[in-house]
Amino acid sequence: MAKRISKKGNIIIIFTAIVVIAVFLISAFISESQWDKLFEKAGISGVTDSCGMSVHFIDVGQGDCTLIKLESGENILIDSGEDIEAEKVKKYLKKEKIDSLEYCFVTHPHTDHFGGMTDILSEVPAKTLVMPSIPAELLPDDDEYTDFKSFISKNISNIIYTKAGEEFTAGDAKLEILGPLKDNKDLNAMSLVIKLTLGNSSFMICGDSTEDEERDITETYDPDFLRCSVLRVGHHGSEKSTCDEWLDTLAPDAAVISVGRNNDFSHPSSETLARLDNRGIRYYRTDICGDIVFIVQDDRIEVLY
Repeated sequence: MAKRISKKGNIIIIFTAIVVIAVFLISAFISESQWDKLFEKAGISGVTDSCGMSVHFIDVGQGDCTLIKLESGENILIDSGEDIEAEKVKKYLKKEKIDSLEYCFVTHPHTDHFGGMTDILSEVPAKTLVMPSIPAELLPDDDEYTDFKSFISKNISNIIYTKAGEEFTAGDAKLEILGPLKDNKDLNAMSLVIKLTLGNSSFMICGDSTEDEERDITETYDPDFLRCSVLRVGHHGSEKSTCDEWLDTLAPDAAVISVGRNNDFSHPSSETLARLDNRGIRYYRTDICGDIVFIVQDDRIEVLY
C-alpha cells in the first residue's frame, strides 16, 4: 500500500488563485478550442498520458464518475453521473485523448450513477459493460432506465452481470468485485464494491454501498486483503455509509468524497467527516476540489486537484 501522497494539489490551487483574474479578463475573447491549444502549448493541458497510471474522480455534482487510465493505453470508466453531466464527462475524456473504453462499470441503477452513460457511450464506445446482478423487483421501472437498457442491448455486445468474487483485468490493473455478497432490499446496498489494484497501490470504489454491505465485506474477507491506499467513500459521504469497522479495516491513506455543492441531502454528513478526521484520514471533496486525479507511479501516489 502506498504510503506517500504528495501535496502537489495545493500548489495547483495557489497557481490558480494567482492567474484567475487574468483568466476572467481575457476569457471573453478566446474560444474553448483556442484555450485548449494554449493550455497544450503551455504544458498544462490536463492530459496524463505521460504519467503512467492515473485514477480520475471527475466532478459530476451529486453523482459519481471515475476514470482509470492505464500505461498500456486501456481506459476504464466507472459510473457517469446524471444525464446533465454527460457533456462534461465527454469533454473530459476528449481532453484525456480517450476515444474508447476497455470496460465500463455501472455500480447500480440510480440515475446519479448511470444517467449520463447512454450519451457518453454513444461517442466513446466500450468493449464490455459490467453491472451488478440485481433482483428484478429492485430494478427501476422508469423511462430513463428503460432507455438505458434498450441502448446497451443494441450497442454493447458484451454485457456482464457480475457478482462478488469475480475479477477483471486490463493492462496492469486488476478489478476485484467484493460486493454485493447477498441480495438486499435496499438498492444502494446492491452497489458494486470494486477493489482496484495498480501495482502496489489500491483503490476501493464503493458506489452507494451502505453500512450493511460494508459489514458483509469486512466479515467475509481477510483484513490484510481489504487494506487500501485510497477509499472512494460510499454514498457521497452519507451517514449510512463509511462505518467505523469499515474504516478501521481498510485503513486508507486518503479518501475521496464525490458530492454536489449545496446538495439537498446534506452530504457529506458530519458523522462521516468526523470518523475520517478521528483517524487522521485526509479527504478530498469534489464539491470543493473539483476534479481529483491520483497519479500512480511505482510506490508513490500524487494527488492533483
